[in-house]
Amino acid sequence: MAPTIVILDGCDDHTKLGMLLTYEDVAELAGVSESTARGWKRKGYLRPAGTIDGSPRFTLKEAARCERERRDSGKAPLRANPMIAALQIQAAREHAAA
Repeated sequence: MAPTIVILDGCDDHTKLGMLLTYEDVAELAGVSESTARGWKRKGYLRPAGTIDGSPRFTLKEAARCERERRDSGKAPLRANPMIAALQIQAAREHAAA
């Protein structure tokens, strides 16, 4: 099954994004370690959309916003296209579910 391409502009409803990301997913998207992603949440840079089984989950839009802000501040590595990593995460999940 081909990955779904998510259009983020103007989308305020988190359910329309179709993905809730874990710390591991956010780290992969941003090109940082999982402990860095946890630190971003702890410091208030990354805001969860909610929790699943007590673990925070993040929207793709929020993860991309945080990655962009951290990158622009020089606090995250430069990525050619962070959305590619997000699409790869989604495709892997869909493949695992099939």
